[in-house]
Amino acid sequence: MQKLLFLASSGFFLFIFYLFSKLAKRDKFTKFDFDWMVKIQDRIPASFNDVFSFLSMTARFEVMVFVLLVLVVWLMFHRKFLTFLLFFPFAAGHLFEIYGKTVLDHPGPPMYFLRERAIDFFPQWYSHPGSSYPSGHAMRIVFLGIILGFLLWSAKKFGVGNKFLYLLLTAFYVSLVLLSRMVLGEHWPTDVIGGVLLGLSFGLLALIFL
Repeated sequence: MQKLLFLASSGFFLFIFYLFSKLAKRDKFTKFDFDWMVKIQDRIPASFNDVFSFLSMTARFEVMVFVLLVLVVWLMFHRKFLTFLLFFPFAAGHLFEIYGKTVLDHPGPPMYFLRERAIDFFPQWYSHPGSSYPSGHAMRIVFLGIILGFLLWSAKKFGVGNKFLYLLLTAFYVSLVLLSRMVLGEHWPTDVIGGVLLGLSFGLLALIFL
């Protein structure tokens, strides 16, 4: 029953992503994106750039693959042998991300919004080629947050109070990473929302294998 609920919830968020993407394709959020980008960057000083650059780096594809690999090995060591299947919804989420960036003509924020400082061991380009919708960083961090949240809530060694605390810390970290994509000028709010919807959909799908 629980797995059916996860499957239904996954399909629901994927459908919401589809509807939201149709609106984004019609440029319904242009004013919303610009206004909120200005508000966010005006309220968070540039002195926090390094902190947000580090937070953003933790949601890079390379880092997430490593974290998931460590998590899967640890879970398989604890006799949860099907957890290697987590990589399938993770890969599927990226296929939808690539599809969105191919189909939607949604250029990223102009370069005057850019505040990111590249981390030396993960260099990247300082431009916004093609479409920026949806945010892969947002999708990955929410995907991981869903899995960690489920594992923390299911852990028998933690009391209810500790579970709520750890869930709150996980949600706070995920929120900071999401915020970093806008603070650094890498993505519009619309891009981040689209990535969150994808992360929810495929993160919930991944719970079927836990």
